[in-house]
Amino acid sequence: MKKILLFLGFVLSFNFNYAQDKLILKNGEVVTGRVTAINKSVVRIDSDDAGRVKRYTDKDIEKAVIIIEGKETEFYYKSVPFLGEVLLGEVISGKLSLYLTEYYQSGGDNIRGNYIAGGQRSMYYLKKEGEDRFFDLNYQGVLFNKFQNRVSKYLQDCSGLSKSIKAGELTLNDIHEIVETYNECGES
Repeated sequence: MKKILLFLGFVLSFNFNYAQDKLILKNGEVVTGRVTAINKSVVRIDSDDAGRVKRYTDKDIEKAVIIIEGKETEFYYKSVPFLGEVLLGEVISGKLSLYLTEYYQSGGDNIRGNYIAGGQRSMYYLKKEGEDRFFDLNYQGVLFNKFQNRVSKYLQDCSGLSKSIKAGELTLNDIHEIVETYNECGES
């Protein structure tokens, strides 16, 4: 019995550890491996198929399937304000959907006295059902148009949630909770 459980544990961990991301290319080819970076529209994948890290762009990729927190997330190219065509993944789907992309920020920037370390950064966008445009969550505003003001206004049709955001009780760090709460708003 011990041997069976040990073998079963080994098989399950083997499958989990080797789950791979996929790029489905426009020519029909599927490249598997581990996506090591997304920079808006450029994807780097460490692929056994290619034998090395390889870069692909919107000219090559139809869609990407990337494992995020153990779940397959499909990424497609979408047009977003100020950036143009960007590879976006729908993280939460509903009346209000949450989208994600990443970009690389070079290190060593000193913005208003704050040192910014380099590396991958996430960018989030919202989109309500029936809307054509994405709502940009990444712009923090200068003085008066901060996250609380912008997002509470955008989600004002869910008054309790809007008030919590306006009061600063919910921030960008709570974005998953915000989207899930909005999607439950008005349901009884």
